[in-house]
Amino acid sequence: MVANHKDYLKGRIDDYIFDKEYILKLRDKLFAYKAESKDFPKRIFITRKNTSHRHFNEDELFAELEPYGFKKIAPEEYSFEQQMTIFNNAEWVVGGSGAALTNLLFVSSSCIVVCLYRNSAYIPAVFTAPACFNGAKMYYFQSSRGETTLKAHTDFTINPEDFRQFVNDCIYPLIQIKNDNNMRVNNLENSNLSSYWGGKFYCDFNLRWAA
Repeated sequence: MVANHKDYLKGRIDDYIFDKEYILKLRDKLFAYKAESKDFPKRIFITRKNTSHRHFNEDELFAELEPYGFKKIAPEEYSFEQQMTIFNNAEWVVGGSGAALTNLLFVSSSCIVVCLYRNSAYIPAVFTAPACFNGAKMYYFQSSRGETTLKAHTDFTINPEDFRQFVNDCIYPLIQIKNDNNMRVNNLENSNLSSYWGGKFYCDFNLRWAA
C-alpha cells in the first residue's frame, strides 16, 4: 500500500516500492469480474470536474484532443467492473494526477498514458509502476514552471500552447501511424514522443519495485 502524503516533504522513497508479482496476480484475479465490452472510447481523457481539489484547465486541453477522437470520462460515474474494461480497452489515457489513475493497473501493453500534474521536484511514480508492469508507456506533462510547489493537492495550469505543440508533435503522428498501418505502436524510440522534453514533458524511468 502506497502512502497518501498531503505534503511531498513527508514522503519517503520507500513509500513507492511495489511488489510486481503480487500486483500482477491481483490484476489477473480482478479481471475475472471485468464488465462486458461495450462502446467504450479507445482514447480517453479523465476529467476531474467532480473532485474537490487538484483542478486544472482541462477544458482548454481537452479541446486540443477532442478532434482526434478523445472522449472525456469521469471514472467515478462507472462501476468498478466497467472501469476495468474502459482502461483495458484504451489505446490512450490522458488525465490529471489522481486516484483514477490507479486503474492503470488494467491497461494493456499497447496503451500510451500521459499524466498531467503540477510542476515540482516530485515525480508521481505511484502511477508509473502499475502502467509499466503491464508494458504500457507512461509519460508526464508538467504545469508551468512558475507554479512549482511541494503541495500535493493544489490546483495547477498547463500552458495550452505548449500542450497544443505536444499534441501536434507527438499524439497526432502516432494516431496517424496506428490508423494508416492498422497496427499497435509499441516502440516509441523513433517517435517525437520519446524525446519531447522542453522542461515540461518526459518519461519517468526512475521506477523502483520489489522483485
